[in-house]
Amino acid sequence: ISFDFQLTSINDIQVEDSITWVLFQDGQDNGIMKFIFDEGWQYRDSYRNFPEQITQINCFLVLDSLIVLGTNDGVYSSFMEDNLKNPSSWEKSIQDLNESISSIDKTVDGLIFTTDNGLYKYLKFSNQLHQINLQISIDNAQNIFASGNEYWFSSNETIYVYEIENE
Repeated sequence: ISFDFQLTSINDIQVEDSITWVLFQDGQDNGIMKFIFDEGWQYRDSYRNFPEQITQINCFLVLDSLIVLGTNDGVYSSFMEDNLKNPSSWEKSIQDLNESISSIDKTVDGLIFTTDNGLYKYLKFSNQLHQINLQISIDNAQNIFASGNEYWFSSNETIYVYEIENE
């Protein structure tokens, strides 16, 4: 089975139970597609309407009933049961963060994400944002992956492993 929507690019795919979400670019537009597995994969819908501050979606996560977007204007989220076609359903998750998010992953207690030149940890229950002091200069940070007590990410051609106990 294949689905060809003549898109500019497929940027990421996230699977949660019997639902698959696809982050795509179509010309200048960003969007998310929804596929459902019900005796076979079926295309259900696409969502292209976001708050006007969002001009680029760089990455996303699906966390239980929540979709989290890493955008040009920080982190936004919406509950899946909300009307995802309504831009006002998407709320800014971290109010004081306006940087472009290049990659994002979940942790036990929140989110870990990269900007072009930084690594950040967001603790959702206490609503605290911490920039992680890497003691090195990085640019073009991306591809964050949380694994046990380590954060893996890349910066240009270099792969970094940050051990959490160093915080």
